[in-house]
Amino acid sequence: MVFVTLYWPQPGFYMQPSSTDCVACAAGYFNADADTSTKCELCLAGTYASGASVCLSCGAGYFQNTDGSTHCKGCTAGQVRRSLLPFNSPGECLTIV
Repeated sequence: MVFVTLYWPQPGFYMQPSSTDCVACAAGYFNADADTSTKCELCLAGTYASGASVCLSCGAGYFQNTDGSTHCKGCTAGQVRRSLLPFNSPGECLTIV
């Protein structure tokens, strides 16, 4: 854990309860609020984060089917992602014809 003393949390950090210490969000979690937030939120399937202020969508040719992930998984060679929306299943990868 990384402890930083701040007057209020910055994005990607949360405030330790009953303290003035802020802690960086763990990998797979995010906190977009720069206020007195006391926890980070879990990134949902279809997204990933490495302790940040936002969860990022998996890019073209990638998916993530697990909540709280730090990276996306690649579609099988010769396949592409069929949607631009975050997706969470290898079934979203389509074979290129």
